[in-house]
Amino acid sequence: MKCQRCSKSAVIYQKYSNAHLCKNHFIEDVERKIKRDIRKFKMIGKGEKIAVALSGGKDSIALLYVLHKIFRNRPDLEFMAITIDEGIKGYREHTLEHAIKLTGELGIRHIIRSFEDEFKTSLDALTRKKENAACTLCGVLRKNILNKAARELGADKIAIGHNLDDESQTIMMNYLRGDVDRLKRMLPGTIQKGMVPRIKPLRSIPEKR
Repeated sequence: MKCQRCSKSAVIYQKYSNAHLCKNHFIEDVERKIKRDIRKFKMIGKGEKIAVALSGGKDSIALLYVLHKIFRNRPDLEFMAITIDEGIKGYREHTLEHAIKLTGELGIRHIIRSFEDEFKTSLDALTRKKENAACTLCGVLRKNILNKAARELGADKIAIGHNLDDESQTIMMNYLRGDVDRLKRMLPGTIQKGMVPRIKPLRSIPEKR
């Protein structure tokens, strides 16, 4: 199957747009959507410091890479990456390696904070007796450290790698729980008291396509 925008072979089929795209046009399409949302929701302003929540997973890696590609010629902007090491044995070590490698290649300041440093314990230790509480504990504590680190660094905003699937799932969960306050917080530009404002440049990008 040929790409619908050139004569090269397509590497992907976007079901929602009914388009077959080659590698270059697929990347171009993703970057176009990201740029559109950044402009539409005024995610990044002149002279701002942006802290990117970099877990080392595919979404945060893609987020940092694209933001650097888009804004690398903007001397008024400063990007930095913050990685939170929860202490998950057999998992975090690998993603941490990816995060360190990427920030090194891009020349971006990288700050690593851990549960051990902040709370004198790890997620594995915290959930040893309460395994079902892992996700809740991890989310709350990681958010706390991320916000604290961003404030210490003087960041104006925190960029997180939530994609369209993440946003849809969160909306559905809050809707089923009847949590109107959390639904309102998802609106772009919403500021929570005591929290560094968050932006989601990947909010219109599906996870798989």
